[in-house]
Parts: sequence; structure tokens; C-alpha cells
Amino acid sequence: MDRNLFDLLFECKVRGFNLIKDRVDYIISNNIVDSNYIEHTLDYLIDFCYDEMSESYYYRLCDYYKNIDKKGASFYLNLFKKTYK
Repeated sequence: MDRNLFDLLFECKVRGFNLIKDRVDYIISNNIVDSNYIEHTLDYLIDFCYDEMSESYYYRLCDYYKNIDKKGASFYLNLFKKTYK
């Protein structure tokens, strides 16, 4: 792969994560319980995981979501495992 393309794609992941992590913090700090909003955020977040910190945000939101919808949280944890492990 062209190095410039690789660098650009990685930069997009980093920028995307920096935007979506604020949304994760907002959901948790404001006790948002809207399943659709949380799942939508997890859908975005899984695309922007690239290191331990971004993974920790994904797991953090899933752990929070377990208190709202255990089945939904389990789905997203399994999706992450299938995608990245």
C-alpha cells in the first residue's frame, strides 16, 4: 500500500476517534439511556478503534450499556471480538 495512503487512512481513524470519544463521555456523564443513540455511537466507534485507548472507550461504553440492555451490549462485545480479535 502506498505509504501516503496508509498515513491518510490512519489520520482519519485518529480524527474520527477524537470526535466520537467526546460523544462516549457525554453519554456516560449524562446517564443517557437511549438505546438507539448508544448503539449508533458503538457503530461509529467500532470503525475508529486503532489502539488500546480507543478500545477502552468501546469497552467502557459497552459496560455502561450493559446496565441498560444486556443483550444489546453482548451483541456489540461479540461484534468487536469478531472484528478485531
